[in-house]
Amino acid sequence: MRNLIAAALLFLSQTPARAELQAIVASSVNVSDLIESCRRAGSHMRLDCAGYILGVYDQLSLSRMICPPRNLNGGSSQAVAVALKFLGDHPEQWHLAPVFLVGQSLKAAFPCGKDQG
Repeated sequence: MRNLIAAALLFLSQTPARAELQAIVASSVNVSDLIESCRRAGSHMRLDCAGYILGVYDQLSLSRMICPPRNLNGGSSQAVAVALKFLGDHPEQWHLAPVFLVGQSLKAAFPCGKDQG
């Protein structure tokens, strides 16, 4: 599990230098499976849906690649909502690794300012 998280973090830290991205296999989860899991769950905060997204969120936050506001009452729900909206808005990118897309959504939503990161 640590190796998977380390690989995902390394993958997320790489900024694509060009518009074309090479697909890599970071896990056995694809975007369609993740979205279907969230739809079937009935609640986007169910573990099988939110767990994947919150794992990426936690790793990015701990590594200071994102700077979410300190929100003890809804940070997790907000992170999941941000990622699911991004995935829903960008079906043309579903061929990419979900860890990359979730990471991109969280980086856009929770950027670090010059004095934070």
